[in-house]
Amino acid sequence: MSTVFSEVYGTYYNVVAKVLTQALEGKLSAASMQQLVREGAYGDSVLQLLLTVHGNC
Repeated sequence: MSTVFSEVYGTYYNVVAKVLTQALEGKLSAASMQQLVREGAYGDSVLQLLLTVHGNC
């Protein structure tokens, strides 16, 4: 079970890292953030991750 948790956590970590990288480079928009999350996160959690990341920006 911990392997599954590690994979899920790692997936979200990678998506947030990409979002933060684009933000630091001044290239982040709402549309690009949505695209990064849709491409890198699991389908059933796209909305939650977008709300969490966007709400903390």
